[in-house]
Amino acid sequence: MDTSTTIKDRRSIQQYKKQIPEREKITKIIQAATWAPSAGNEQPWKFIIVTDETKRKKIAALCEQEWMSQAPVHIVVCGQTKTLVEHYGEKGYMYNIQSCAAAIQNLLLEAHNLGLATCWVGHMDEAAINSELEIKDAHLQAIITVGITAQTKEGSRKPLYTTIYFEKWGNTERKTDIFPLEETLKRLKK
Repeated sequence: MDTSTTIKDRRSIQQYKKQIPEREKITKIIQAATWAPSAGNEQPWKFIIVTDETKRKKIAALCEQEWMSQAPVHIVVCGQTKTLVEHYGEKGYMYNIQSCAAAIQNLLLEAHNLGLATCWVGHMDEAAINSELEIKDAHLQAIITVGITAQTKEGSRKPLYTTIYFEKWGNTERKTDIFPLEETLKRLKK
């Protein structure tokens, strides 16, 4: 599958079959995550693979999203900020989030490429999950559910012309002929 197709066809799935994904595929999606760009190439991410049913149900409850317990695999993404903060001060916390987000996107795309379904979950009781999974010296970033989809889901996006400004916030008009995107965007509005 080419990159554009993978990006456009990927969906956030909340219904899973009981079938457990192959270990090799789980390894491949985490490996893809580790190839993401990161601030200062620090690669601050750590991944906890959770397959135990009792733990998955507990995590689902702590996220207030019961559907999560259907997914046979949870990948808990954490980022270690210590080195980033040492190098960049307070901005290191933001760089940790950005780096882990890039890793998560790689993970989601590779999972889709391999025929796996995923969902990125950010709403959670962070302190309780840290305690449950004994997370230390790291910040919980997200939980990714992984499995085989049990649903078909259509995707939609806002029109491109509603997401682009030129030169400054709010400016939707481009005042030059060297950038033909403006004409394309006007055609898309019609």
